[in-house]
Amino acid sequence: MSEQNKIDLKKELLKYDRSIDKMYWIFLVFILVYEILGSTPFLLYFAQWYAGLFDENSSELAVMLYQSMMNLRFLIIIPAIYNIIVKTVSKKEKIFLSAMLFLGWYYALRMRDQNDTYIFRDMAMIVASYGKDYKKIAKWCIGLVSGIMAFTIAMNLMGIIPEWTLERDGNVRHSFGTLGPTNLAGHFGFAIMAYMFIKDGIMKWQAYAVIVVLSVLNLVFVDGRTSFLSVFLGCCGCLIYNVIRKSRWKLPETITRGVRALFLASYPFSAVFYLLLVFTYSTDPNVFYNRFHILYSLIGRIENANRVMGVTGITPFGNYYENYWVAGNVFKNTGYYEFLDSSYARVLLMYGWVAFILILGLMVWSQYRLMKKGQTFRMYLLAVLSMHFIMEHHILEPAYNIFLLLPFASFSGLRGGQTDISKKDSD
Repeated sequence: MSEQNKIDLKKELLKYDRSIDKMYWIFLVFILVYEILGSTPFLLYFAQWYAGLFDENSSELAVMLYQSMMNLRFLIIIPAIYNIIVKTVSKKEKIFLSAMLFLGWYYALRMRDQNDTYIFRDMAMIVASYGKDYKKIAKWCIGLVSGIMAFTIAMNLMGIIPEWTLERDGNVRHSFGTLGPTNLAGHFGFAIMAYMFIKDGIMKWQAYAVIVVLSVLNLVFVDGRTSFLSVFLGCCGCLIYNVIRKSRWKLPETITRGVRALFLASYPFSAVFYLLLVFTYSTDPNVFYNRFHILYSLIGRIENANRVMGVTGITPFGNYYENYWVAGNVFKNTGYYEFLDSSYARVLLMYGWVAFILILGLMVWSQYRLMKKGQTFRMYLLAVLSMHFIMEHHILEPAYNIFLLLPFASFSGLRGGQTDISKKDSD
């Protein structure tokens, strides 16, 4: 195809720009709603109701139609392909984004027996978010998470849906209708972090009051400690940032560059630190993590990943396995807890070092883009979450980690940062 024909084709495709944009937002919302509802029993209730519309002899048809409806969310790949053809500004971008889609497709094909579409979905969403207003993306996520979680809690408190509780250290942890306490705490925790991000830490006292109330309820009833720690560190960062901002302090450029460099390296550092602990895990009581009870949860993440690694090994594209409660899994129902809670262990062992490097690279790229824009506080929030992912598996789940869509999104709607520090605050 000649260069002129390419230009003519691009002009022709630009006629569909508005329609493709609408398609993106429709399927983005579809995916987020589907994933958020996956933390509640509502999808199961819908599937049971839908299956009841068919007789017993049509059960396979019911499953096929249900899956077909749910799989419509993957049509977000259409805006992704459109972006590659029409919106990208350089050949390097076209090649890299195309490679991301191809890799996602390969993982979907490789893991078709397990119906695992995590990498495919994430690659399609990231590429489809190219040039989209990230502030709008985050607002949609915050609104959907808050609304669905509030509705779920209300249904539980009214006795319409059941409660799933766990007991830890003699305390009952409530889920308030979600499928687990960490699901509830995780959704609210990430929504709060996303809010801090789009506000660049400039929040009114009402926002702090809501955060404090939710944090107290979390500690008393839910006990999502990792999410609490992330939100706590985020709030501390907000307060310090506001003191610096209002006092008009200006750090020396050398120190500023050093701080940003630390934030830029946060994901590789957190991942390498955790994996070194996994590779060298020991039951020796003199090892630092075995000496402090407060690190009990971290020890579990280290020991569990070490045991799983001994079975699956580390390969380029991972060794997918069913969780321990599934009959016939590779651990042969040993009774061990084999769910990989740590994001770093989960990606590395289940999806391989190719996906591991890609996901870490995308998070580092997001930090780099923020650094180039002078967005130091927002870099700090992402750095806090790099520690969160040591403990929780949310890095591949956009219904929690909406920051996954940052790498190629537009920052035009994000106020604040070093270059905008003198503008009037708004909430």
